[in-house]
Amino acid sequence: MAPKDNILIVDDNPEDRALLVRELRKEEPEAVILEVRNAAELQLRLDTIRYDLVITDYQLNWSTGIDVLKRVKLHNPDCSVIMFTATGGEEVAVEGMKTGLQDYILKSPNHLSRLRSSIRHALDAVKQRRALKVAEIRYRDLFHSIPIGLYQTNTDGKFMEVNSAMVTMLGYPDTQTLIDTDTSSLYVHKDHFEQWRRRTREFGYVRNLEVEMWRYDRSVIWVEINGKSVYRNGKVFYNEGSLQDISERVATEQRLQETARRETSLARTNANLYEQVQKYNTQLEKRIAERTAELQNEVYVRQQSEEALRDSERKYRSVVERVREVIFQIEADGRIVFLNPAWEQITGFHIDESIGRRISSFFHKEDRATIEALVKRFSTSVHSHEQTQGRLATKPGDFRWVEILGNSENISTEGTSQIFGMLYDITERKRAEDEIQKALEKEKELNELRSQFVSMTSHEFRTPLSSILTSSELLEHYSSRWPAEKNEQHLKRIQASVQHIIGLMDDILIIGKSDAGKLISEKELLDVTQLTLSIISELHPIERQTHKIVMDIGLKSPEIYLDRKLYRQILSNILSNALKYSSAGSTIQLDLYKKQKFLYLTVCDDGIGIPEGDQNQLFESFFRARNVGDISGTGLGLPIVYRSTTAHGGDVKVESEVDKGTTVSVKLNVDKPHNKLK
Repeated sequence: MAPKDNILIVDDNPEDRALLVRELRKEEPEAVILEVRNAAELQLRLDTIRYDLVITDYQLNWSTGIDVLKRVKLHNPDCSVIMFTATGGEEVAVEGMKTGLQDYILKSPNHLSRLRSSIRHALDAVKQRRALKVAEIRYRDLFHSIPIGLYQTNTDGKFMEVNSAMVTMLGYPDTQTLIDTDTSSLYVHKDHFEQWRRRTREFGYVRNLEVEMWRYDRSVIWVEINGKSVYRNGKVFYNEGSLQDISERVATEQRLQETARRETSLARTNANLYEQVQKYNTQLEKRIAERTAELQNEVYVRQQSEEALRDSERKYRSVVERVREVIFQIEADGRIVFLNPAWEQITGFHIDESIGRRISSFFHKEDRATIEALVKRFSTSVHSHEQTQGRLATKPGDFRWVEILGNSENISTEGTSQIFGMLYDITERKRAEDEIQKALEKEKELNELRSQFVSMTSHEFRTPLSSILTSSELLEHYSSRWPAEKNEQHLKRIQASVQHIIGLMDDILIIGKSDAGKLISEKELLDVTQLTLSIISELHPIERQTHKIVMDIGLKSPEIYLDRKLYRQILSNILSNALKYSSAGSTIQLDLYKKQKFLYLTVCDDGIGIPEGDQNQLFESFFRARNVGDISGTGLGLPIVYRSTTAHGGDVKVESEVDKGTTVSVKLNVDKPHNKLK
């Protein structure tokens, strides 16, 4: 049975805790969920249980969410932490992410789906970490349980890791003592070490290298070394291989060679004795009997050696069948001739139904050409070593990302090649890389948005502030000498600049509320005709009229349910753009009518228009079309119209052509509100 997830909720609001418990039960009904209301309970929970997920508020009566995050990471760095809060802000989110925060979510009904998604991701990450630890333990157990010596070295031959069998084989007291030993000092003959290093560097592998090595007690054993280089990004990352004690086999071979020499000598002796066969017949029969006994003993030794070789083969087969990576062997045409059981675990296909098929047929159709090209390179070169990645099909119909490592070698005098290799399942690593890439792209987008905001505010605030400063200094020094009209002129300039700054701040607040999910429509019964005329007179006063505004109002009754502030933002921004981007003396058409529960507002001008390539970005904050020239603006007008219209239950559409004008159409839901949100 899989272990249950331990989840901790840190919030001093009981209603919010109850909400979180409900959402968690939907995603993880079997999870153990505990709650924390104060600092003492938090310390007690962290000291007694190791948690998989912690969900905390930012503004607590006794602390902050950042402090809770740090304390959780201090006790358990692997624990995922989500901040679910109605306070805080961008700076808090950034600080939390730097400290190890999993996600930052605003408390809002609109964000509950994101909360559930974040909980799923966090708990999936916990399961992945558990699986990774189990796999690591299995690998370590396998590495140290294999009865032949296994090693890993860096590119200079320095040991990075050795298994228990190798420590025992070389008679060292412990693993660390062997790792700290200079590798070259193990070789009885220094040129043997140079052979190992040269083959590894030039060919990327070592096979059947038989050398003498010093044991820890300075006795000598014969070993056979097999190994290869592991590549990352085309470069050698480290070397790995095996050592097998062949002292008994070497001794047997030496005895056989001695026997052969003795047999040769015996043949010569027999030739000499043949002439004296009658004279020395009795002595010869005795010698033959002795020699027969010796040969019987040698046959016994040979049988023992063959049995040792068969035992070694069984051990190698056991290792191959137990490793979790797929080990394969294919012919030069790509047809599979051998697979280990890991193939069935990863793909779901039985080995019997896979043997004889081309290995490329098990890959995604977009990756098959890459796999076939890899097989072709193998089949046309001797001792070729290659690696690549691809999507391996499974029997249920999905795909697993795998890394392919392989090499080819001649197995006959005719140059026939067979290809050996391994498939590593890297699906989880690929998913992690994708998540990291998405996070980097999101961070880049936020940085660009922040840079645009700073640039806009520094430019837009500088002009009115400079005007206020100049007018106030002039009034300070010359107000007593100037007539009242001139003083009033400078006071009005100060007031206009202040109103401009207030307008900019209102625009920024509208964008901020919308992004935070807090921009809502508060409808009331209004005279929409009177409100429209009031907004027009503010933007286009009679004494400074430069354009002709023609209105067509087709309303049976002017009283309509509207949010006064949102309607003012919508009309003032649309009309301001029409006045700003159309030439003086031109006509602006404004139509207003109601159909069923919707109010339709259309503003049409014959100004500079918007390039077609820019129209898909009109509702992005701080974006301005490429043809605005030196006409001032913040790039917030249409984004505010879009957000205000959406909050009012409507939509907005822009139709424009360069040098022919722009038409902005807005549809607003003016149905009577049933109740008011608190």
